[in-house]
Amino acid sequence: MPSRTDQMISKTRGAMKAVKATARGLGGVFRVLMMQHGEAVALLHRAKANPAKRAELWPVIRRELISHERAEVRVLYPMLRDLPDTRALAEHHDRQASALETLIDQIHHLDPRTAAWGNLFDDLIDMVELHVSEEESEIFPRANEALGAHRARELEDRFMAAKKAAMPLA
Repeated sequence: MPSRTDQMISKTRGAMKAVKATARGLGGVFRVLMMQHGEAVALLHRAKANPAKRAELWPVIRRELISHERAEVRVLYPMLRDLPDTRALAEHHDRQASALETLIDQIHHLDPRTAAWGNLFDDLIDMVELHVSEEESEIFPRANEALGAHRARELEDRFMAAKKAAMPLA
């Protein structure tokens, strides 16, 4: 379980991302996704900055990343795949999500105290940051335009339910 400080930093970074989403005209599911991106990236950087926190933060990071991606794949991206203007974006996302989950699984089977874990964790941070950047700068604005604000709001509850259902047990 993350410390209070780690939780506060993560939630603050998430709130900042939510404000940024709103300022860019992204609401509903896209605001929630950006908020979760901020929270996850903050936890990734906390674990990188303090290797003693790896074992404490890793279960939370893993759970959040996996459930986030699985919910996106189940709720948002099938809708985008059905639209000609966003089909290629959905296919690109699916490839990234698969690679991300594979890397998470590799890290999960290593000892957090090892150099191998740290090296793969650095790769994960790079992968997540690239993924977040692409979603927030390219995919979400186009998806928001294609789906509309009303549909984006409707998808928020479905996404949150799918995220909860996709939480890995351990």
